[in-house]
Amino acid sequence: MKTKVCTKCKTEKSLKLFPDDRRPRGNRDGTLSQCKACRVAYSAAWKRANPAKEREQRARNYAKNRDKIRAICARWYQENREWHCMNAQINHVLRGNR
Repeated sequence: MKTKVCTKCKTEKSLKLFPDDRRPRGNRDGTLSQCKACRVAYSAAWKRANPAKEREQRARNYAKNRDKIRAICARWYQENREWHCMNAQINHVLRGNR
C-alpha cells in the first residue's frame, strides 16, 4: 500500500486519504499535499471566517451552473420523493403548523 505524509498534520497516511489533484501539472502521485481531514478542517475554518465571500462564491457558482444544479435537484427529488414527503410532514408537526 502506498503512503504519503500530509504537509499539514505531518502524519503518514494511505494515498486513499488524500483528495485527487485535478490540476494538469499537479503532484506526480495524482493527489493533493494535504489529507482530506486537513482540507475539510481548513475549508470549514475559512468559511466561518469569510461568510460574505462564501455567499458570493455560492451565488456565482449557482448563476454559472443554474440549469445543471436544478436538474440534479429535480432528479434527487424524483428519486427520493417518499423520503422528502415524510420529512416535510415531520417538520410540519414539529413546528406546530397543523
